[in-house]
Amino acid sequence: MTSLTTFYLSRLIGCKIFDAREKILGQILDVYVHIPASLFEQESLKPQVIGFIVKIDGKKKNAVLKDFQIVKFGIRYKVQCQSLSFAPEKKFNEAILLKEYILDQQIVDITGRKLVRVNDIRMMAVPSGAYVVAVDVGTEGLLRRIGIDRPINKILLLFKTTIPSKFILWDNVETIDLNTRSIHL
Repeated sequence: MTSLTTFYLSRLIGCKIFDAREKILGQILDVYVHIPASLFEQESLKPQVIGFIVKIDGKKKNAVLKDFQIVKFGIRYKVQCQSLSFAPEKKFNEAILLKEYILDQQIVDITGRKLVRVNDIRMMAVPSGAYVVAVDVGTEGLLRRIGIDRPINKILLLFKTTIPSKFILWDNVETIDLNTRSIHL
C-alpha cells in the first residue's frame, strides 16, 4: 500500500472510507472544496477540501474526515481516516461540490466562448490538507473517468505511443459566480 500525494477526483469518487482499524465507514460520492476569494483570505488560491458527501447505510450524508489519506493498493484506491463526523449542510454553504459543479463543465474564456470540457480534476494531499491543483481537459482524463485508460495505454505502448496529458492549472481557472457554479479561464 502506498499513500498518494497526487490523485484524481475520478479515482476518489466511489472509494470506500476506512478507519484506523480497517472498518468500512462509508463511500465517497462527492467532495466539498472551499474556493478562496482572494489572496487576503488564504495564501494559496487553490481550492481546499473541507468535506465530503458520503454514502452510509444507503443514505447520503455530509461528513468531515479527520486526518484522511488516499491509499493505493494494487490498482485500487481507498481512503483512510482517523474518524468521520457528520456535518450540517450549512457548514458547506460557501463550498462547491467538485463532481456536481466542476466535472463535465465547460471552461470558457473571458469573452464567453466555450473552450474545453473538464474531464477530471487533479488533486494534491500535503500535511496542511488536500487541494485542487489542475483540471484535466485531455482525452486521458476522459478515458480515466470511464475506467479504460489502463487498457488503452497498454495497447498504445505496443505502438510506442501515449496519450498526451492536457491540464489547466487551477491558478488559470477562476469562478465567475459561485451561485451559478460556472467557471472561466
